[in-house]
Amino acid sequence: MKSSRVWLALLATLVVSLMATGAVAAYTFAREVVVAESDYDERLSDVANNCNRAEWLVVWQVDSGNGDIDLMARRARSSSGFEWLGDAFAIAATSSPEHTARVAYNPLDDDFLVVYERTLPSGDIDVLGQRVSGWAGGGDNGPNLLGSAFTIGGSVGQETHPVVAFLPATQQFLVVYELGEDIRARRVARYHMGTNGSEVLGPAFLVAADPFRAESEPTVVASDQQAYFMVAYTYEFTKGEFDVRGQRVKGGSTPGDELLNTAFDIANTTDDETQPSLAYSQNWHAFLAVWTATASSNSDVQGVWLDEYTQSGDPGMGSVFDISANPVANETAAQAAVNPVTGNAAVAMIVEPQPGATTRVGLAWLQPDPLALDHIMTPRFSFPERPFPVASPRMGMCPNRPGLVIGYSARFGVPPAYEYDAQLLAGGQWAAPMPLVQRQWHP
Repeated sequence: MKSSRVWLALLATLVVSLMATGAVAAYTFAREVVVAESDYDERLSDVANNCNRAEWLVVWQVDSGNGDIDLMARRARSSSGFEWLGDAFAIAATSSPEHTARVAYNPLDDDFLVVYERTLPSGDIDVLGQRVSGWAGGGDNGPNLLGSAFTIGGSVGQETHPVVAFLPATQQFLVVYELGEDIRARRVARYHMGTNGSEVLGPAFLVAADPFRAESEPTVVASDQQAYFMVAYTYEFTKGEFDVRGQRVKGGSTPGDELLNTAFDIANTTDDETQPSLAYSQNWHAFLAVWTATASSNSDVQGVWLDEYTQSGDPGMGSVFDISANPVANETAAQAAVNPVTGNAAVAMIVEPQPGATTRVGLAWLQPDPLALDHIMTPRFSFPERPFPVASPRMGMCPNRPGLVIGYSARFGVPPAYEYDAQLLAGGQWAAPMPLVQRQWHP
């Protein structure tokens, strides 16, 4: 049996301040929200936001057994406390398994693009897209789905792990995914505005394809001010030793002229750097890159700021820095987000306090200024331990309260009969001078 079947209110407060120096503390308030819990496996896929209306689209996958995996979604509002808008609805529910979804929002048309994998009976895996209509001011905007599902990556190979970003300046989505041991991408237009009235713009193209090295784990964000896309991915430098690399992709171009200059190293030590994540700060014209750094069986989270204006060569703004580097705890699967108005940056992660301990969600706040002498505003703290381990965090942030949403998958049971629920931590961040560190809980 699962040990949590009810909604819980959770208040986790961490304050770090030095009164003598006038430092400012960051409070983090979060409410625990159950997205889906049943006798089926429900795993959180992604959360995406429409910050103009403080609304969210939460997407998860449901495995009802016998290979039947579907994608579900539900809208929510966070302008005055987290609340659901309407009922859950299906994104993809065919006889083939659909899973591994990610989401991006298009403010020009008030719609979302959900990209996901579909496993065919032959064992082939394709990447598909499905548009979801916006909520239109808090009322029902007609059908939840806008048009039908369409193929983005559909070769005879296996297209997996899609990610997506939208660039308003060129009115295009960029969908990036793995194909074999390479990274490929394809542009998606606004609704029915693609090539010959389709949804896509031109063919798929290569982003990273070293014939002797494997590339995997792509992530992508858009440079709103300079109108291009930034892609990061894991690169196998030597057998079993991994680095993180970056590649700029033009915001719009003709087929065959897709990449903006050459790839560059983001993290390339002799340790393993994997699981990259990117966030964009329009205030500071910079990208925040974070990743998992593993050495001697201990994993930490590191990061570096990248200059948006630097469009060739190494755009690093200063050195790589530790975001969470406890010598005992394992910190992995970092996800970065930046408040689009204030510029405040947050990094969520999975924390294993010591080897074999129950994993939980961790969160660190960074100084918004990429050139700050000390990048850490509030050191990583862990949300209270729950009676289940957690995995696969996804995060978004908006300039409202509560404006921070962290989604994750909660695991119950014993092997091999694990069950999963999809859950959220919905909250926000405030700043105030305080002379102490404390954590409070409220039922």
